[in-house]
Amino acid sequence: GIERLQSMAALDEERGRVTSLSLEHREMLETHRQHLLEERERVKSLSLERLQSSEDLEGERRRSRELEEESHAAFASSKADLEGKLLQQQETLGSMEAAAAK
Repeated sequence: GIERLQSMAALDEERGRVTSLSLEHREMLETHRQHLLEERERVKSLSLERLQSSEDLEGERRRSRELEEESHAAFASSKADLEGKLLQQQETLGSMEAAAAK
């Protein structure tokens, strides 16, 4: 009888330890799961920041190319205007010289 009671008491103690360990294990798993979720969110956030940075960089490159093209076009237009004016001035000067030579 006493051995049986001791055995039952030992069994109850063991069940208590198992329950305690089980609760600790659950808490550890929950903490680990929470850390994984936080890490996943952090990685997603960093990925989005990098993607945004990449998109921003590509946008800046595109704007830079557009500005460069506009600058080249404006230069070409100005150059053509100046060459036209120079040609007119040369023609005017030529006709003035011809008139002066008469």
